[in-house]
Amino acid sequence: MAEGITGWRLHVGVIFPTPVPPRAVLEFYEAVPEGVDMTTVSLTIRQLSDDDMDEAIKGMERAAKQLASFDVDLIYQSGVPPVVRRGSGFGDELADRLSQAAGLPAITDMSSVIDAMRTANLKTLAMATPFEQFINDRLIQYLAAEKIEITNNTALGIKRNVEIRRLPIPVEYTVARKT
Repeated sequence: MAEGITGWRLHVGVIFPTPVPPRAVLEFYEAVPEGVDMTTVSLTIRQLSDDDMDEAIKGMERAAKQLASFDVDLIYQSGVPPVVRRGSGFGDELADRLSQAAGLPAITDMSSVIDAMRTANLKTLAMATPFEQFINDRLIQYLAAEKIEITNNTALGIKRNVEIRRLPIPVEYTVARKT
């Protein structure tokens, strides 16, 4: 593609488990170089319950196919809770399923984070999330299977995604610093 056309470098198809959070879109465009664009699909998670997470997982392959029809270059699955719900290794399994469904390369949020941690040689971390503790516990187990230890963790206990979206950035920063 020619320079100046939207997505001339890369067109990413993003599967969000919730309605598209505006801050995630803003941060995406602040982080990527000019010429990288995204098209999004939202799934059904309204609250962080196992039933909602299972429903979202069921819809991810359909979402990958939909994004492929928009001529994206790759599929990126956003969201940690649905992946850690299924246990260790599910991030890679899901990436394979999405890739097969879309006929494109696919990556997951969780697998990308683990790859980044390995690249940075991180083996012990402190963790702060907006989630309930049971999700943090799953995340701790998932990371332990990858030989990454969580030494301290704080869960803010938020159940509904709309509440997470409304969380002011200073709250996340302050909780993370205290953890």
